[in-house]
Amino acid sequence: MHPRVKEMLEAHQPLYLDLNPGERKDPRAIGLDWRPLPGIEIVHEVTDVPWPLPDGCCYRILATHIIQFIEPRQIQGFMDECWRVLCDTGQLLVATIYAGTPQYWANPWHVSGWNEASAFYFDCSKPLWQERKPRCWEIPPDFPQWHTDGNLNILFNKRPGAHEDHAPKEEDADA
Repeated sequence: MHPRVKEMLEAHQPLYLDLNPGERKDPRAIGLDWRPLPGIEIVHEVTDVPWPLPDGCCYRILATHIIQFIEPRQIQGFMDECWRVLCDTGQLLVATIYAGTPQYWANPWHVSGWNEASAFYFDCSKPLWQERKPRCWEIPPDFPQWHTDGNLNILFNKRPGAHEDHAPKEEDADA
């Protein structure tokens, strides 16, 4: 483990994690990237879960222009892993290219398109969450933010224990 990460974890300091930042890592953050670039503390593929981090060790995760590169069948695992490493009050900020824009289609490696409704599959207070019932997130009222010819930004707040609150009750299953 990188000395900076080890030192912060031993001191029980929550981490600010920047996923696949390449050479644009926020200097305040711990960088997790599949490439061993300068300034990257954790060399690891984001879709290879679990990440080499303990549960609840991050207070913020920044996922800038990465989600469009994750295969659709791996999205739930990625989101669940973010949920796992975030503390109970943790936040995940996702920035991606709006699905269907010329910028989205220009890159042959984009495989997962998101629009303003996509985030609601992870918010357990929304009807779309019922389709798969992944780990529960809350999306604040002023999110998602988007331009149909540009970017989509989503803030996810972790909701610990909320999954159980929204899961069907046993007596409902018998009805």
